[in-house]
Amino acid sequence: MIDSTTMPATSYQPDALPTFVDILTKRASKNADDTALVFLQDGEQQQTPMTYRMLHDQAQQFACGLRAQVARDDRVILLFQSSYEFAVAFLGCMYAGVISIPLPIPGRRKSEWTRMQSIVENADCKLIVSIEKLLPRLHKHEATHFESTLGKYVSYETLASHPERSDFIPVVTQGSDIAFLQYTSGSTGAPKGVALTHDNLIENQLLLKKGFRNYGNSVYLSWLPLFHDMGLIGNFMQAIYIAQPFIFMAPNAFLQKPYRWLKAISDYRVRVSGAPNFAYQLCVDKITDSELETLDLSSWEVAFNGAEPVRASTLKQFAERFKRCGFKADALYPCYGTAESTLIISGAIEASEPVLLHADRSSYEQGRIVPLQTQNEESIVLVASGTPLIENSIAIVCPDTQTKHDELHIGEIWLTSPCNAPGYWANQSASTRAFKNRLANSSDERDFLNTGDLGFLYQGNIYITGRSKDLLIFNGRNIYPQDIEACSELAHAALKPGRCAATSLYKDDKERLVLVHELNRLHARESDYNEVFEAIRIAVYKEFAIPVHAIALVSPSSVPMTSSGKIRRQSCKSQFIEQQLDLVASWTEY
Repeated sequence: MIDSTTMPATSYQPDALPTFVDILTKRASKNADDTALVFLQDGEQQQTPMTYRMLHDQAQQFACGLRAQVARDDRVILLFQSSYEFAVAFLGCMYAGVISIPLPIPGRRKSEWTRMQSIVENADCKLIVSIEKLLPRLHKHEATHFESTLGKYVSYETLASHPERSDFIPVVTQGSDIAFLQYTSGSTGAPKGVALTHDNLIENQLLLKKGFRNYGNSVYLSWLPLFHDMGLIGNFMQAIYIAQPFIFMAPNAFLQKPYRWLKAISDYRVRVSGAPNFAYQLCVDKITDSELETLDLSSWEVAFNGAEPVRASTLKQFAERFKRCGFKADALYPCYGTAESTLIISGAIEASEPVLLHADRSSYEQGRIVPLQTQNEESIVLVASGTPLIENSIAIVCPDTQTKHDELHIGEIWLTSPCNAPGYWANQSASTRAFKNRLANSSDERDFLNTGDLGFLYQGNIYITGRSKDLLIFNGRNIYPQDIEACSELAHAALKPGRCAATSLYKDDKERLVLVHELNRLHARESDYNEVFEAIRIAVYKEFAIPVHAIALVSPSSVPMTSSGKIRRQSCKSQFIEQQLDLVASWTEY
């Protein structure tokens, strides 16, 4: 066991190695006995640490078993909870030259199995791998939705117990080879498999190292799921890349008790850890005064915040709440990235408090930014997501003309970067639309990735305003759904925070606002929701001067979400139209 108060960390700097196979092999040689992984069972109990030698040896053992089942470049789905087994399986696939597809474990809902079915078919998967004790449950849930199985299942234990081969040699891997497929969350459509090469991964690891300033000891900690890019690439792989310890726990350990996240940061003297905005708000709301007295957050230098809109109010509340624990406001690190560009795109180069911009709301709704010196009732507060980590890599583009916008104009965010994937797996038309874009009326002949996000540049910082497919337009005003959702969810105590979808319907020659709200469990069985409906209508009209056309209150845990925790607004809209929501109560204007 290791002493959590004196977590060992090396200062070894990575060589310019071409692939992650090379990197882990080097770690097993130069850092063999250093701590690689520490898993916290239930977010608290430390399992026996895994060294780089152990990780290397077990990954090779798994690769031997995998080679007996599939050929090089075959696709294999990995269904694991956060665990040492996932780490071994993921890296073992790389050693075997097999293309892995990390996915969330599907549960009882048909939508989860339908998503996996589309991925199995798209990638022509040869194996589905999970631990032995999960296989009966997977077969049971699968059988309730499909007459036949989606593919061949094999247990992790079967592959990991394959007879050792003393002469095992990892496949020869090139930087241009596909390392794994990162399927998009599907927040605005069907998931697509981003084909990430080893070159993409190494380039993005360099950006992460630069952005997070990982030039010395940087103990990492995460509760984020390892099947998702932020947890996998931004935490697990970056820790290996810089040869530092990676402490991790299961997502549920944090969600059940947010204190566990900050207590582990305190105990293990963690320097880098982060999550989407909702996690910081949850800590503010749930961690008690008595728990605060047990925390020392002075080691936490990079508290990154991304994957969903960053709220200025959350940043302020978090910094004020945990100041007495030694937390510094300049550790707050809003950042931006996409799966199609591996992960990170922008972040702060130097430690500084988050950059906030007060802007005129009316101009904002017309697609222009007019900065204001001070906040007032007619302004909106925007949070910068740092600076582009590659100079001259981002263009803000007018979607109608595909010409480059000037500063302070909202447009589509286009990116040219060595981190951009070559495309989507087996989807040439979508790959061309996303990755092969050229600026009109420009001498710039580079290919750009259209991220699908909207934003603007100002004084070197990038500001993300929303997704282009989710943008709502009322009477010529551009309204971002997350702004309405943030307002609406505060209207009444019966509404669960972070579980609202704002969308629109075209009716009577006009766009009409529709809200789908998830109820919290304490209010899910009430008989009269008129007070809730009225509170929502008043709050939204007061803030945006937009009448609400319809409100659907749905059961707890029934709002469609992506695997990374984002609201699937288009799915909510479809379910509303097709009357497939798990409806508790509804209200319609007429």
